Amino acid sequence: MPATPRDPVDRAGTTGDTTGAGRGPADTVGRATALLGSWRPGGDRFLASPHRTLLGRGVRVVVPHDERPLAERVTATLASLAEDPDGGPALVMGAVPFDTDRPAALAVPAELESAPPLAGDPLIALPAEHPTVEGRWRVRPVPEPARYTAAVAEAVRRMRAGDLRKVVLARTLELEADRAPDLPAVLSRLARRDPTGHTFALPTAPGRSLLGASPELLLSRTGDRVVANPLAGSTPRGPDLAEDVRRAARLLDSPKDLHEHAVVVADIRAALEPWCEELEIPERPGLVRTAGMWHLSTTVTGTLRDPRPTSLELAEA
Repeated sequence: MPATPRDPVDRAGTTGDTTGAGRGPADTVGRATALLGSWRPGGDRFLASPHRTLLGRGVRVVVPHDERPLAERVTATLASLAEDPDGGPALVMGAVPFDTDRPAALAVPAELESAPPLAGDPLIALPAEHPTVEGRWRVRPVPEPARYTAAVAEAVRRMRAGDLRKVVLARTLELEADRAPDLPAVLSRLARRDPTGHTFALPTAPGRSLLGASPELLLSRTGDRVVANPLAGSTPRGPDLAEDVRRAARLLDSPKDLHEHAVVVADIRAALEPWCEELEIPERPGLVRTAGMWHLSTTVTGTLRDPRPTSLELAEA
């Protein structure tokens, strides 16, 4: 039997395995899990990544919405805070819409707490008390199934005609409950299902919150080093070890999934090449695993010609 494929992205240790979780100074035990458990909707902003766990409370300043490019507005906001000697370090947290004409939900928290990554906290593996979801729920698919089927058929037609290279299929389910859901419990479930991923929760408008979790990192920039980790091409995990390994191996050899992944990597190359004097891209993808899925993964690493562009500028490229 072939060896179990390893995750090439360092999420918890040198091999990407989670067996190293929990190793670290005793005084860090429980800190990340405590931040997760203390998040409350309305004014808190939470982010857990493979590198750290952050909880922002309150609002020090909101990034304005005006005619300037978003990256310019964020830079100006941070620059104005840098002139305050008593304000402490400033970090922008929030969400950016796909439609850039819509306002972004970005703000600098009034208080910021930091902890090591959730994956390194042994308490994250302990069972958590999540209340049973009670009440009645109404579920509505958006768009309706007939419209969705027609849209997929049109996408296939355009791909065959050469108008499209890749289409990402996605659907929305609108859920309406007769009582407000327990959002902290939802966030806890998301984070505990994959503590090595990126889990977030933040307010987007009065009475509205955005919660989510993803194994994918769009882009990071540290000094003159930029990293992107696209995931494209996926398959469900197997019910047992043998089938899990077979599915991972099939994904690595799937022409359809390899092509899908190559299209995404090519787009990232085209976006980053103008900014980078050096760009390292592996010839073939590796694998990233979550609790339920295998994903093809490529870590793209570049050296910027000019270290001044922010991560937001690069992400918008």
